[in-house]
Amino acid sequence: TLPVNFKFPQLQSLYLERNQLSGTLDISGLTNLSSFTCRDNQFNGAILPQLYQLTQLVNVDISLNQFSGSIEPNINNLENLRYIGLSENHFSGVLPDLHLPQLEELHLDGNAFSGTIPPSLFNNTRLTFLVLKNNNLNGTISPSLTQLTQLIDLNLGYNQFSGEIFSLISNMTNLEAIFLESNHFNGSITPFLESIGNFSQLLYFNISNNEFSGSLPRSVYFPIVGNIDISNNNYCGDIPVWCEVGENGYPIECGDSFPPCQDSNIEPENTTTSSNTTMSISYQTTQTTTGISSTSS
Repeated sequence: TLPVNFKFPQLQSLYLERNQLSGTLDISGLTNLSSFTCRDNQFNGAILPQLYQLTQLVNVDISLNQFSGSIEPNINNLENLRYIGLSENHFSGVLPDLHLPQLEELHLDGNAFSGTIPPSLFNNTRLTFLVLKNNNLNGTISPSLTQLTQLIDLNLGYNQFSGEIFSLISNMTNLEAIFLESNHFNGSITPFLESIGNFSQLLYFNISNNEFSGSLPRSVYFPIVGNIDISNNNYCGDIPVWCEVGENGYPIECGDSFPPCQDSNIEPENTTTSSNTTMSISYQTTQTTTGISSTSS
């Protein structure tokens, strides 16, 4: 544990990550703190009310602990925040309206947040990472998502979201990672796959275990790929060759078999620009992030 009277009013940065520290944490006296991380320890208790008082905070990462409580509207007092990392704790409750104009990364994965995503969250247009994986969130995604034109990592996996999503992200071509797996999203996959070549930086694409429908195009152009999983949905028609073969050692998970489409006379169109190859794939291994750290999968 740390001393109870942990007060250094001039301290601006405090890094306690990857130790074996435990117990509760009192940082309310660190009034000039701008960067704080205690990730990967065994701290517990309610730390968020203390953070709301530290109005100079820019980066905060308290992931991989046992903190609990809910996010209150008072978080909007921290108008300088660029990075929020609350991943893998015991936080719960609904997400409040967020008005943090400097926010670039929001990592809330691995908690027990519930309810819907407030549309105001998508007004934070500097967001590059939105990681909400593995919570109890539900409902449809607001069309306001289209405002996040700088987003490079969208991770909504392992929740209970439903409704259409592809029409909201079809123009978000800066995305490097799309994780939508294990939800109840629906709608036709065909138009999105036919235009996925526009996502010139896309490295990860996982939409498995949803309710997407439609036929898979005979050829698809993935400019960059590290991992693709589109399996366990409600597709119909033939399984195209690119599902069965993969490329560059990377498997492409599509599923084992699909039922016939209702209108067997309708063939999936091929609108890609590739002339005589079914797939063109390359990959990259580095990714630039902002803030203290980033986890997306």
